[in-house]
Amino acid sequence: MKPYLGLLLILLLAGCARNPVTRRTSLHLYSDSKLNRKSEKAYTKYLSQHTKSTDAANVELVNKVGGKIATAVDSYMKTHDKRYKPGQYKWEFNLIQDPTVNAWCMPGGKVVVYSGILPLTQDEDGLAAVLGHEISHAVALHTNREMSQNLLVKIGGLAVNVATMGQGSIISSGVSSLYGATTKVGILLPHSRKDEYEADHMGLVFMAMAGYDPHKAIDFWKRMDVYMKDSNKKAYLSDHPGNVSRINMLKKELPEAMKYYKKSGVSTTPKPHYNKTVKGKKAAPR
Repeated sequence: MKPYLGLLLILLLAGCARNPVTRRTSLHLYSDSKLNRKSEKAYTKYLSQHTKSTDAANVELVNKVGGKIATAVDSYMKTHDKRYKPGQYKWEFNLIQDPTVNAWCMPGGKVVVYSGILPLTQDEDGLAAVLGHEISHAVALHTNREMSQNLLVKIGGLAVNVATMGQGSIISSGVSSLYGATTKVGILLPHSRKDEYEADHMGLVFMAMAGYDPHKAIDFWKRMDVYMKDSNKKAYLSDHPGNVSRINMLKKELPEAMKYYKKSGVSTTPKPHYNKTVKGKKAAPR
């Protein structure tokens, strides 16, 4: 078993990196450039198989907000991350005609927004909260971290199998099953939730730098909470934290984000807002 522990130690020492925004240390064992190239191919294939929105106004909105967030990311990373290379993210934003309430960003900056989320984002600020969060997953290299974590779990599982050889099938399978359950609940899922909280934190900073009020991120998640009543019940075995937990964390990060918002030079005078209805439900007050 010792050779596997040695390999784990080497991987841990070689692959650690620190997030320039949150200062969180995580493991990145894969080549980011290779992941970006694979993502680009996958993104192109995805777009060829799905319908892009023909709503010119919403397409323009997605590209406008996405572009401003991307510019903020570039500005922040140039100043705070010595490893950052201008142009390393090939940003692309596409609005897909789909009722799904979701959005995502692949490694390298390939973004998809589903039209179904727009009634919940409501305006530029709400969309900035979503895009800031999703883009932050790519900037924080969460895909690399997750793949690296899975690799370590596999190596650990192999070490457990080697260590229990000759101890009988019942003992061996029992230890392996216990290892699988504890790593899922104790390592993989909590780390996934940490990724979500980290993306929330970073997203607030980036949307603030882009001139969008960070408070509107909380408003968005309140609307999402109304839309998804049972999210807290599902949070225990989910990579995403419950909306109430997320809102509480966002409130703690607001003071830092507001410093960037004030520096952006945008007027802090409240903007007019309107309540909208999402699938027959009245959205939460903003």
